[in-house]
Amino acid sequence: MTSATALLIAQSLLSQTEERIRVVTPALTEIRFSADKELMALIEEAKGLLAHGGNLNPSLQEVFKRGMKFWVEKKKHEKGITANNPAKELPAAPQVDAASQTHSDPRASIPPSRYIPAPIQKAVFFRAQGRSEYKPPHDGARCTSRHALELHHHHPYGRGGAHSVENLSAYCRVHNAAQARWDARQNRSVTVFG
Repeated sequence: MTSATALLIAQSLLSQTEERIRVVTPALTEIRFSADKELMALIEEAKGLLAHGGNLNPSLQEVFKRGMKFWVEKKKHEKGITANNPAKELPAAPQVDAASQTHSDPRASIPPSRYIPAPIQKAVFFRAQGRSEYKPPHDGARCTSRHALELHHHHPYGRGGAHSVENLSAYCRVHNAAQARWDARQNRSVTVFG
């Protein structure tokens, strides 16, 4: 086999494994990817389970749509982004001693752990409804990202910011990192701990 033939075979194999998304119509998108054995086994198992419900030959679209709906709802529930998260379960904001806020040492008012309690995380994600809450100062238009949401402290944790629903927002990863860099530039004299 010549090196040119080997290169053609390698390119052919790579093109088969690349993921592709192509908009066919405003309501229809073509998605292509290569599935490994494990995924194919799961697809066949899902088709079999759907067949028990009366649909003897479900399409791949139906299998993926049902699977994605199930997974998305499960993740929303885990993050507290569902309507069945009553407000009575939300924790009260921790009370901060006024004396610790005026203390000259910024470490004096830092919460003892970076861990944000799950009820507070869920309350923030519920309020955000699965979407970034970042609003740039120049136009105030809310970020529309739903990808890689992270919790952002408005009053930075390293400067004594509390783990409270009022002090936290859900930001996409890009805006959270940008805001953290901006916060750090605003007060270089304070060391961020944690």
